[in-house]
Amino acid sequence: LPPPRLPLSSPCSGALICMTAGIEPLVSSTARVGAEEVEYFEVLDEQGRGTGRRELRAVVHATGLFHRAVYCFVFDTAGRLLIQRRHADKKVGPEQWDLSVAEHLLPGECYAAAVVRGLQEELGIEVSRDAIKGPLTPAHKRSLHLPDIGVTDNEYVESYQLDGYDGPLKFNSSEVTEVKFVALDEVQVQMAERPADFTQWFKDELSIVRPLLLNSAQIDPADN
Repeated sequence: LPPPRLPLSSPCSGALICMTAGIEPLVSSTARVGAEEVEYFEVLDEQGRGTGRRELRAVVHATGLFHRAVYCFVFDTAGRLLIQRRHADKKVGPEQWDLSVAEHLLPGECYAAAVVRGLQEELGIEVSRDAIKGPLTPAHKRSLHLPDIGVTDNEYVESYQLDGYDGPLKFNSSEVTEVKFVALDEVQVQMAERPADFTQWFKDELSIVRPLLLNSAQIDPADN
């Protein structure tokens, strides 16, 4: 029998128990081989359909296999965007400024569930699905070819948005060196003046979703 064809994304509701057909959800996408931790992704075809395969992250990125990822743009009550600076030890985009959250999906996980998980794991932000706007656009291809480091990153991505967050932030200092809120207009000015300071996927995705992010409500703290 051919491998099962999985939907591009799965609906999320309730406790965010999301599955794609034929793929059991994982509590974690990582496993250990000896002393080394390895991570698995669900492999897609070029049309974004599931193939029923899981493959090692390193293999996926070395061979350009399609997989899923999700982005989230986090705004505070002043309408400023949260950006994070990637650690110098990151293989891709070291020391570059990145969007608020960029997360790979676990096998069997849907996009919205990955947003909720990514917010908690990357920034310590705990929210429900109802607090997140999106998807802002349908799932679409995003490709990054970096031959110097042997990476071809072919993804199907969706973007989401979290507004009005003024709570605490907790990030992994081995992954991220700095986070800050910046006015969206200022982010674009900096991207134009110093494009090498920002990840390619941040620049590419912002060019698509910026008109939608303009609708981000600026909340007056006095109204809370």
